[in-house]
Amino acid sequence: MFKLLRNLRNKVQNKVERIQRNTKIIQNVNLLMGDELVKSNRILKNVFAFIVKNDHEALEALTEQLRVPELKVTHILAEDLNGCMGSNFGSSGKLDWSAPEDMKHFVEKTTGKICIVGGITFRSFGTYILKNRTVIVVTKDSVTSGRVKALPNHYCVSTVEEALEVASFLIGTSKTLPREIMVIGGASIYRQTLHLVTDVWLSKINVAVKGNIFRDWTYSKAVNVNEITFEGKVK
Repeated sequence: MFKLLRNLRNKVQNKVERIQRNTKIIQNVNLLMGDELVKSNRILKNVFAFIVKNDHEALEALTEQLRVPELKVTHILAEDLNGCMGSNFGSSGKLDWSAPEDMKHFVEKTTGKICIVGGITFRSFGTYILKNRTVIVVTKDSVTSGRVKALPNHYCVSTVEEALEVASFLIGTSKTLPREIMVIGGASIYRQTLHLVTDVWLSKINVAVKGNIFRDWTYSKAVNVNEITFEGKVK
């Protein structure tokens, strides 16, 4: 989908440039409209006026499209002092700490946006539902898929690539969704979107736990990483 969006953007750019190359033609039409012969001929006058009006409107509309910013892909994650992100013993994950302020931060940054999450992390929510967000769950587990499909504003896909396609489509056809995709876990989903990430909200929880999932990647200097420390308690 990102490739398709880039191709579409290039086509729009080419169309704008083509219209801009025709500026001289439009100027000539404007000159012709001032000719006494054209002025006296109602049909010619209307035809030339139509050409000028529509070319200018097309140029303005296409230029406006080019001003629309690209999609942002943001990682939001939390880890302890040693880079541990939690535990994954079995088919579901869990956080090994409690940090209310970090949870408030998570809600603030994700509300109203599209969130992509893996099946294991989704199952770690238990009965908790991410309200006021559009959630795309990446899973091939049939039980998880059934639960996801029963929830409002939730979508189920099999791969990260499909999740990005659905997210791009939803944002492109919505007048209210921000042009930002929030990746909220787990580790595998973060790794698979490293080549797209533009911004990161990294919470450092001031505890040391005994989980088994660690952040084993770093972000490039081109990525805007926002690191915040929160107090927490080991569960």
